[in-house]
Amino acid sequence: LTGILPLDLRIKEAATIFEIRKGKKKHAYGDREVEREVEFTNTAHPAHRPHLQYKHLESQEQIDNLTDLDTKIYTDGSGLEGKVGAAFSLWRNELETESKKFKLSSHCTVFQAELLALRHAIEAARVKPGYSFGIFSDSRAALDTICSSETKHPLAKQAQDDIRQAMHTGKTVSLYWVKAHVGIIGNERADELAKQAALHIKTKPAYDRCPIHS
Repeated sequence: LTGILPLDLRIKEAATIFEIRKGKKKHAYGDREVEREVEFTNTAHPAHRPHLQYKHLESQEQIDNLTDLDTKIYTDGSGLEGKVGAAFSLWRNELETESKKFKLSSHCTVFQAELLALRHAIEAARVKPGYSFGIFSDSRAALDTICSSETKHPLAKQAQDDIRQAMHTGKTVSLYWVKAHVGIIGNERADELAKQAALHIKTKPAYDRCPIHS
């Protein structure tokens, strides 16, 4: 009646979540695949991990002053009407030249969508021609997760690996937090694309892992 699980069930739930996060159980919540923390043995040696940080930008003018970037990629995640989407918008010479949209399963979170968008944007920076890439997001939580040397989130780890590989080929990949809804054109475009992905993509989700929080 109170909506609070009895103590024995709370203990059982916590134990199940712990086993799932450590990969000891494959499935939870029915047949939904869950996110698993990346094992320490599968991470890069500390000496080979890039030291990551991000800068804060609050206006279009500040972005326009980043003249050393040959490519800018804006990212966003969105949750609408119980649906979740992510997207990135790639710009060269102040024009959008490419965009990608990704649908996530309805049980995914907007945080996962933000991370997924960043992960794919960073992958694009790794594989596409160019030398200096700026990756923009209005999610501090997602950027903090990617920049953390202690993160075990699989999407963040994939993003870190792509940055490291890009650096090894002589590229620079810079991360930026941008203030949302202040007229930053690329950010507004990514927001629009993420909403479209959530509401209109009817194909199989690009990401369907169930989030596990401690």
